[in-house]
Order: sequence, then C-alpha cells, then structure tokens
Amino acid sequence: MSQSAPCGVPNRGRRIREDTRGRARIGGLILVAVLIVAFAGGMILVGMRGGPKRWVARTGGKLARVDLEGIILESEPTTKWLKTYADREDIKGIILRIDSQGGAVGPSQEIYAMVKEVRTVKPVVASLGSVAASGGYYVASAATRIFSNPGTLTGNVGVIMGYTHVERLLNRIYVDPVIVKSGARKDVASPMRPPTEEDLALLQGLVDDVSRQFLADVRSQRELTEETVALISDGRPLSGAQAKDMGLVDDLGTLQDATAWLKAQAGIEGEPVIVRPPSPQPSLIEWLTSRPEQRFPASVLEQLFFFGPMLSVR
Repeated sequence: MSQSAPCGVPNRGRRIREDTRGRARIGGLILVAVLIVAFAGGMILVGMRGGPKRWVARTGGKLARVDLEGIILESEPTTKWLKTYADREDIKGIILRIDSQGGAVGPSQEIYAMVKEVRTVKPVVASLGSVAASGGYYVASAATRIFSNPGTLTGNVGVIMGYTHVERLLNRIYVDPVIVKSGARKDVASPMRPPTEEDLALLQGLVDDVSRQFLADVRSQRELTEETVALISDGRPLSGAQAKDMGLVDDLGTLQDATAWLKAQAGIEGEPVIVRPPSPQPSLIEWLTSRPEQRFPASVLEQLFFFGPMLSVR
C-alpha cells in the first residue's frame, strides 16, 4: 500500500521557488542601482578634482576651437562654425587653429570677413601650426591676436596663378583643338594655345589687383609700416620669429599659450571646457559623389587634367 504525500507540500515547494526567484530579482536590481550610483559618483569626483570651485569653472567656462587645415577651396564649414560659436552665449572666446598653405582667393576672403565680424562679439585668437602662409595668413590677420611658433612657415603674402600649356603635346599626337568663343579674351589662359603678350598683361593685371586687396587687408588689420608692406609685397615666406619681428604676428607661442591668453581674456578661472565641431567621416558613396576638388589637391587636378587656371593665395 503506497503512501501519499502530506497535504500542501507541493504548494509549499512552489512558494519557496517563487520566493527565491523574487529575492534574486530584488538583489539584481539593488546591484544595478549600486553600480549606477558608483559610476555617477566617480564621474562627479573626476569632474570635481581640485574642489567644487574648479567643477563650476569647468562646466561654466567654455571656449570653442575651429580648425582650418589644408588647401582652402571653400569657406564652409569654417564660416558656419565661427558664426555658430559667436552666437552661443556659453562660448566665451574662439581659438582658430590654422595649418594651411592657402588656397582660392574667394573662400579665403570670406573666412577673413567672418573672423572680422566674430571678433567684434568675442575674442578670436589665431594659433598658427606648421604653416599659415598666403591665404592661411590672410585669415589669421583678422583675428584679435595671433600666436605663432618660432618655426611656423607664415607670411607669403601674395597671389599666384598658373596653368599648363599643352599645345605642343597635342601636336605630337595629331590632336587639333577647336575653340569657338564669343570674345577675343574669352579663352585667355587656355591650355590649348600659347598665351599672347596681351593675354599675359591681362592676367598680370588681375593678379596685381587681387594682391593689392590682400596687402590692403593685412595692412589695415596689422597696422604695418610702409617699409614692412614694401618688404612683404614680393610674396616672401617668413618664419614665425621673422613674422613677429615684422609685426605680422603678436606673440611666439604654442596652441596652449594661445588658449591661456584667450582664457584670461574671457575671464575664465580654472581649466576651460574646449568645444569643437563634430568631425563626420564621409561614407564611400559620399566620397565618390563629392566634387573632384574636394578629393584631390587643386594643383594635382590642374596638372593631370589641364583644368583652367586657379587664382590662388598660396
């Protein structure tokens, strides 16, 4: 004769298992809460190193940094971010870090004009890296103050235009270009024919006019003497130390020195928070569908594909 289990035992076992699972869930939630609190506390301690006053300074004193690098082919996004940071009340000043050998005239003038506008709202310090020549220096000249390393290649104030003449090459491969034009100077600087004396005189006049604009802007911003203007008008490159002696830059110093000066100008105590624009990486499709001059240096395109001349401050 078999014995039956005592009445209620199965229910008691089920309750024990349920109680165990409930305690495990509660324990897990408590552990997660402890980890969150510990993480938040750690972040606060990291931010507050040096005391509560330093924490307030780090979160309340902001400077923006905008980089201008490589050949200048367009003014965007540099002008966009300069304007954005000028309009933000929490940004107390802007660091313009320049590593550029120059580029197209129009975009360089647009960035120059934006820097002039922004500096009337808040201080802009230009920090010159390895090179800030021609159009790169053009932009820097509008800043509130310019810092350069002693060995920075800078100055190079002037304008250049060049193109490749390929008529003899075409003759060798029996190619005869045909040009239909609306005016005598419409094909000036065409790579398909040699330039005439009138062509060269016209182009020289164009280069001289833009060069005068460049020199006038630099002189007005830097308050240069007639002697200095005459000296730099030949387009000579200068070291940062030479540029300092001639009045083209204000101080010899690093990016950190420029940041320290701007922090003092903005009245920020402690270490400032540096705000920078996002740097999105273009996808392969975006790279392939972008304009050629955005993917390759202008000089390479001019030489390989015989593009028309580019009037450049470089």
